[in-house]
Amino acid sequence: MAFLWLALVAVFALIEGLTFQLVTIWFAIGSIGGLIAAIAGASLQTQIIIAVAISIVTLLPLRGFVMKCLKPKGTKTNADSLIGRIIVVDETVDNIKNEGAGKVNGLTWKLKSEDDSVIEKGETAEIREIRGVTLIVKKAAVKQEV
Repeated sequence: MAFLWLALVAVFALIEGLTFQLVTIWFAIGSIGGLIAAIAGASLQTQIIIAVAISIVTLLPLRGFVMKCLKPKGTKTNADSLIGRIIVVDETVDNIKNEGAGKVNGLTWKLKSEDDSVIEKGETAEIREIRGVTLIVKKAAVKQEV
């Protein structure tokens, strides 16, 4: 039975090595526990219980912590500084017609309305979000010169 546990450790480690997503490492660790139990002469049922228990005990508390540590930190860009700015709409923003444009820092951006309202040319809008090369805007409550 020890060979089966050794094979499971190898398979789970191989899968983990190919994915780098911390998907099966927990089961590889559990399989090591099953292997140790098999070498110690435990019954098959006990080996399985030990393997599952170790997998769960390592998975639940550690996965969140490890993923938090491995998660790349978001790097702010110059575009992030646009959020909250007020701009003048150069082309009427209409999500249904897929129209809308405005200039920010001399560059023309595609605009979409956050709440699907139409924002007429010449009105002001607040930049709420950036999705790719599109600024998500909302009609500004107060007209301001930009």
